[in-house]
Order: sequence, then C-alpha cells, then structure tokens
Amino acid sequence: MTARYGHAGVLDSNRKNVHVERHGAFTQTHDGCLNSMAFVSQGDRVAVLHAARWDTGSNYTYIDRCPASALDPEGGSADFVSGVAGEMNESRSYTVDLQLPGGIRISNIEIGDLDLSSLRNCDAIIGMDIISKGKLIVDGKAGTFTFEI
Repeated sequence: MTARYGHAGVLDSNRKNVHVERHGAFTQTHDGCLNSMAFVSQGDRVAVLHAARWDTGSNYTYIDRCPASALDPEGGSADFVSGVAGEMNESRSYTVDLQLPGGIRISNIEIGDLDLSSLRNCDAIIGMDIISKGKLIVDGKAGTFTFEI
C-alpha cells in the first residue's frame, strides 16, 4: 500500500466543529491501491484531487503541495513536522471542506500539506481522521473498496 505517516505536530482531527455535512456511500474498483477523486474547498477556493489515496496507516489527511497552493494556509509557515517514508517534512495546516464521491461532504476538517511526489500518481492521502468517521470495506476478491458514512 502506501508509505506510513507519523505525526509530531498539532493537527487536531478531533475538533468539536468538524461534522459530516452530507452522508453517502461509494464503491470503486482498485488495483492494490485505494484511490479516489476528491475536492477540497475553502470558501471560493477549490483544489481538485485526482488521486486521493486511502491510507489506514496515516493518522491525518494530507494533500500535495501543488494542489494546496490554491488554498490559504492558516499559519503562513510550517505548523508541524510529519514523517513520510522515513523523511521528516515541514507542513502547513488548512481548515477545509472535503467532498468525496457519493455525495459525502465533511466540513471544517484540518488537513496538512506535504510533498507527495515520491508516491506515484497520488495528490492526497485520506487518513484515519476521515476514515474513522465512516466505514471502509476492502473486498480483495472483487477488487473493490466501499466507503460509507
């Protein structure tokens, strides 16, 4: 699957005002990597995530720095340090709304940005801060995964 992520910073995935705005479900095929399309919005700013990788080994959700450049970082400089594939990286935090397939929308979630270029065809990591809000089912035999909230 994907590289495992550690976290030594202050991302707060348990914020009281984070809520699932729209419930839904989707099922997609996979080829060993669980990827889906997603959108991150912040007011009128939108970042399209063409390949968001679902990673149960990541505590938090991250987007690549390229799509993150469309957003407004809360801190203006590095807020915390995260480990990606054994390397430590500075990261900025963003408060965003996350739209997933199936009409799922999670509002006011805090995510970080990282250089994800070492992960081929991946511009976001959907971590346990999102996955734990719903049910992720991986059917290896059928080659599908389903997420529902």
